[in-house]
Amino acid sequence: MPSPEISPSRHVGRRVLLAEDDTELRSLLQQVLQDDGYEVTALEDGLALFYHMLDLIGAGRQRPDVIISDVLMPGIMGLDVVRYLRTAGAEAPIIFITAFPSDETRQEAERLGAYAMLSKPFDIDELRGTIEEVLEKAAGLR
Repeated sequence: MPSPEISPSRHVGRRVLLAEDDTELRSLLQQVLQDDGYEVTALEDGLALFYHMLDLIGAGRQRPDVIISDVLMPGIMGLDVVRYLRTAGAEAPIIFITAFPSDETRQEAERLGAYAMLSKPFDIDELRGTIEEVLEKAAGLR
């Protein structure tokens, strides 16, 4: 159930791309964000995120308003995906989530233009607030 300050109708049409290899966490985040009104595409790893974004870019389809990605995933890590996507022209704001935060990882995320890095376990309302900040900032830049 969305928290009282979240108005699902505010988020209708907002697209979130979620990449998380933990099935339970991915399902939970997808359900919470959908309940908040977001259109969520949930992917199981970095490789799926990479190919999904390349497909969107190549087809000229609508890109996500925000990408939420785990840092450490099988196949290809979230930081590597973002590095490649930036060179391909993907400019969607990124929120990284990680169970293994380090100064080096944070610095690399900042260098890649990540909006935030949340450490697991995080409070779901912290993620909600961070998404709101990203969307407000993006709206202010248009």
